[in-house]
Amino acid sequence: MLLLKAALYSIRMFDRVSSSLREVFSYNPSNKDWEPTPGVVPKWPGPTNEPPSDEPFCGFMNEKPWCHQSRSSSPEIALIISILVILVFSVISFATFRFYRRKKEVNSIDRWILDAADMIPRRVSRTSPMSSSSSHGSTQQVVSETSSSYPYMYYIC
Repeated sequence: MLLLKAALYSIRMFDRVSSSLREVFSYNPSNKDWEPTPGVVPKWPGPTNEPPSDEPFCGFMNEKPWCHQSRSSSPEIALIISILVILVFSVISFATFRFYRRKKEVNSIDRWILDAADMIPRRVSRTSPMSSSSSHGSTQQVVSETSSSYPYMYYIC
């Protein structure tokens, strides 16, 4: 003869007032159902005060189909590519703008016109200390020795 032990299970709740565990549900092996303890209202954790689910959201082995839906990352990739294109376009536009602005400044005629008030004439002689100095081949020495028809040199202020 085989004797089976009756399964006695209970769900207990910690009571903060009395600092003890109180039985909330007990298992009835005759009808195989959980019966609430009379006069005790369970306080479940969480905002809804409902008992937790008996199965995880994605299942115990991650077998639920809604957890396997692949999330498309194409909007994120499109956003990153468009930001990079805008950034590269902005850098190229800025560099081109600076290049042409600088080119315009260099080519403007106003920079290359010399005013007579900016030039100071200075008499150049053959016996100047510059011609007898050791710096042979300087511009001033060549001008003073070779250009006898131009007795003046001009310095720009």
